[in-house]
Amino acid sequence: MLQRSQLKIAIVGGHPSIYREVSQALRENYGLSHWVELPSFSKLGVGGSKIKAKILYCDLIFILTCYMRHGQTDAVAALKRSGAISGKVILLCCRGRTGVMRAILHNVDLLCEVA
Repeated sequence: MLQRSQLKIAIVGGHPSIYREVSQALRENYGLSHWVELPSFSKLGVGGSKIKAKILYCDLIFILTCYMRHGQTDAVAALKRSGAISGKVILLCCRGRTGVMRAILHNVDLLCEVA
C-alpha cells in the first residue's frame, strides 16, 4: 500500500502564500513531505518542457483553477494527454487554505486506499 510520506505532490497555480501555508501544514500534520510548486507563468514561462521538468515524477498534480490562467491548465493537460507525465491531474476550484487542504487530503487518501 502506498504511504502518504512516499507521495510526490505538485500544486499548479495559486498564490505563493496559499502554497506555502498548505504545503507547510500538510507536511507537519500529515507527513506529506515531497512538494513541487509551479508558479504563475509570469515566473516560470509557458514552455511545456519547463513544466514537464518540474512535475514529471509527481504522483498527484493539483491545478488550482480559481487562481491561474487557462494556458497553464492547458499545458499540463497536454502533457498528460501525450503521456509525457504519469501523475494523476486533479482540477481544484476551491478557495482559501482550508478548502485546498481538504481537497488535497481527500485525493491523497483515495490514492493511498487504491494503491
